[in-house]
Amino acid sequence: MTAIGTMTTRVDPALARPVREVMRQPIVGCEEDLPLRQVARMMGFHRVHCVVVFREAPEGAHRPWGVVSDMDVVSAALAGAEDRSAGEVAATPLITVRPNETLGRAAQLMEEYAAAHVLVTGPDGQPLGILSTLELARAIGHREILFPAPAEDAPAGEGGEAP
Repeated sequence: MTAIGTMTTRVDPALARPVREVMRQPIVGCEEDLPLRQVARMMGFHRVHCVVVFREAPEGAHRPWGVVSDMDVVSAALAGAEDRSAGEVAATPLITVRPNETLGRAAQLMEEYAAAHVLVTGPDGQPLGILSTLELARAIGHREILFPAPAEDAPAGEGGEAP
């Protein structure tokens, strides 16, 4: 439980789950010089809301560098800048979490950085998956399946009368 002012709140038990249980795999990625119009096509084809942008590192490997979201594409189109590249509009720095961290930690980072997506990485920094606010909302919404509510907390109209 956490105290907010004089009010006490309970942290949702779904947020104690590890990120690996909820993250989306595989990630969809592109090179930083890919035009946004092609990024938009990728999003539509793969039915995702973001694409991880990779940049060549000094040692020659391609490393995750940023994220382009569907809203980044829409904003660029509204500004008449859809000819820009993924690297020019990618949100950086890239926010990352490890698969064993909790959904609560990922949610804190998303809130702190106003990010809708975090990249899930392994110990070597290689991407393993992506976690979005949609996956978080889905986990919270399905918490009744994993953590049944006590009878006094059950919502009215779902097998019981209102208290």
